[in-house]
Amino acid sequence: MNIVIAGGSGLVGSALIPKLQNKGYSVDIITRYPDQPMQMPNVRYFHWDAEHTWHPAVGAASAVINLTGASMAGGTWTDAYKQEIRDSRVRTTQMLVEAQPRVLLQASAVGIYGDGGDTVLTESSPVGKTFLADVAREWETAASAARGTGSRVCCFRIGPVLSRDAGMLQALIKPPMLPFSPYTLGLGGPLGPGTQWVPWVHIDDVVGMLIAAIEEEQWSGAVNTVAPGCSTMKEMAIAIGRELRKPAALKVPSWALKLLLGEFADALLVSQRVSAERAKSLGYAFAFPDITSALHNLMHS
Repeated sequence: MNIVIAGGSGLVGSALIPKLQNKGYSVDIITRYPDQPMQMPNVRYFHWDAEHTWHPAVGAASAVINLTGASMAGGTWTDAYKQEIRDSRVRTTQMLVEAQPRVLLQASAVGIYGDGGDTVLTESSPVGKTFLADVAREWETAASAARGTGSRVCCFRIGPVLSRDAGMLQALIKPPMLPFSPYTLGLGGPLGPGTQWVPWVHIDDVVGMLIAAIEEEQWSGAVNTVAPGCSTMKEMAIAIGRELRKPAALKVPSWALKLLLGEFADALLVSQRVSAERAKSLGYAFAFPDITSALHNLMHS
C-alpha cells in the first residue's frame, strides 16, 4: 500500500514516515524542495510543479495526507505573510483535490474555534472570528470538495504539538527570540494570564491518529486532534518546571508577547478548551492522555 504525503518534511511528517514504513507502507512526498540534502531513505519525492508525475501517484494511493502550510511562527504577520499562510494551505489542498484522491487526511487546526474561554469545544462548535479561524475554515472547505468525487475526507484539527525536536514544548523551554532558556534559570512561567486553556497533543498521538484513519474507514469528517487532558497555560508551565525541577511562576505579560510577536501573540493567548471525545469514540486509545505523562516521556526518555 502506498501513502502520499504533501508537506512530509515537517514535524509531523518526519515522525509519521518511519512509522508508516515500519508497518509496510511505501511513501511518496510532494514538496517544494525535492532535491533537499536531508531526504529520508526509501521515499520517492515529487515536485509540486510537476503535476504530471504526482497526479497519478495521488490518484493511485491508498491515502493522501496533506500536511502543507507555511509556519505560523515563520515570520512577522505582515499582510504578505498572512497571505502566504493562507495560500500555502488552501491552494495546495485544492491542487490535491483536483487529482482525486481515494482518501484525503487533511491537516487543519484548533484555531478554527477562535477564543472559546472556558466553553468545551467539540467538532460541532461554531467557527471563530479570527484570522486563523478563517484560514482553517477555508482549508477544510477546500478539502471537503473531494467528497464530490467519492473520496473519504477526514480533517484533523490539530492542537499545539509537543515533541522532543520542535513544536510548542521546545518553543516554551527555549524561546527562539532569547539566547537562553528561562526555565533552566528558574525564570519560566505561563505566557499571558495563565488561565487560558491549551489543547496540546503529543506527537506520537498525532501519528497514531493519522495511521488509524488510514486503516479504519469510520474516520471521516472533523476530528479534534488533542489530548483528553487539556491544560491551562499555568498548569502546563508548572508541569514543565516540575520535570526540570525548577520554579515556573514568572508570567510573561500579554503586552510583552504582543510587543515581541505582534499579531501572532493572539494565537498564544486565546483560550481553547478542546474536547477529544470524538477521537475516543472512534476507538483511539491515547498513548499520552495527560500533560504529566507526555512531558515525562519527552523530557526524560
